[in-house]
Amino acid sequence: LESQYNQIFDKACQQFPNLKEIKDNDIVEQANAYFQRIYTSRQTIPDAIEMLKRFKNSTDSRETDIFKCMIHNLFDEYRFFDKYPHTELQITGVLFGALIQHQLVQQLSLGLALRYVLEALRKPVNDKMHLFGTFALDQFMGRLHEWPKYCTHILQISHLRQNRDLTGRIKAAMGEPDEEEPTEHLRNFAGGTAQRFSPAAQP
Repeated sequence: LESQYNQIFDKACQQFPNLKEIKDNDIVEQANAYFQRIYTSRQTIPDAIEMLKRFKNSTDSRETDIFKCMIHNLFDEYRFFDKYPHTELQITGVLFGALIQHQLVQQLSLGLALRYVLEALRKPVNDKMHLFGTFALDQFMGRLHEWPKYCTHILQISHLRQNRDLTGRIKAAMGEPDEEEPTEHLRNFAGGTAQRFSPAAQP
């Protein structure tokens, strides 16, 4: 039934192009409505993650479109995270990290998400983006063992070495002892480069 509907809708869109725009607007509005529920605490992040899991694997094309739209909007909004108030920034960091932890972003999207977090962690500790990075990283500590090279990039950030709790947990995820200084192979590892609903716009 779903595939038949899509075929009919596609044919209708060919005849009436405005139909696709109406559908797209509906998807964006619904995605924004879900974000608003998250940022106003009407939906917890664990509940939002479970919802996104359902949408990602749904046979309903509308739900998969909403999932894609929410992920796209969150990534697109990254450039504005430094304008967010503290509470909204924390919610965003936790949500962003949870997407990584629960494998809701994969392949190229996963690589981009990890780069965004690494880029944020490299900002000065008093920078809002650094705060976002720490909130996000804390959510996917359980997966760090999958990316040892990524861990070495984090451990090479000079201002993070003063955070013994954080570096200790990263080393534990890598299966390394919590030493005062990075081991030799970490010191020699080449550093990597990293390259809408907006809470910042809310009254």
